[in-house]
Amino acid sequence: MLQYQTKRGKLVSLSYRVQDTIHDLSYLKSTPAWDMLATLILAGDASGANELYKLGFSIAASKNWVKMKSGHWSVQYAGHILYVRSTDTVEVYLMHANETSRVPKDLAVKAAEIAYYIRRRWYDQKRAAQTAQRDKRRTR
Repeated sequence: MLQYQTKRGKLVSLSYRVQDTIHDLSYLKSTPAWDMLATLILAGDASGANELYKLGFSIAASKNWVKMKSGHWSVQYAGHILYVRSTDTVEVYLMHANETSRVPKDLAVKAAEIAYYIRRRWYDQKRAAQTAQRDKRRTR
């Protein structure tokens, strides 16, 4: 469940709680994903923001991401085929919509943008761990 704090009509902190663990989502702060979630929360639709983040996390965790070329990804989720381009800004295009899917196509597009930022965070953490491990081996 999303936990948030607002101050003077602005979203100032955001985290996601799973049982006893709290995950800080401050890495989204300078992204359009933060703005999407903040708009929903400030409009009073915290449950909608929670569902959007959960769907984004689910798309990020799916194994259906295919790298097309540098900065270009394709992902299939709930029958929708989405194209994510991250050359300058992150843009998501719907390549094919599954009309019988329980996930609406506009929601899938918004969630795929959040999913990209989640995946980028995971990649940055993985690279940092690899660098730390390499540096540790060099100092021995």
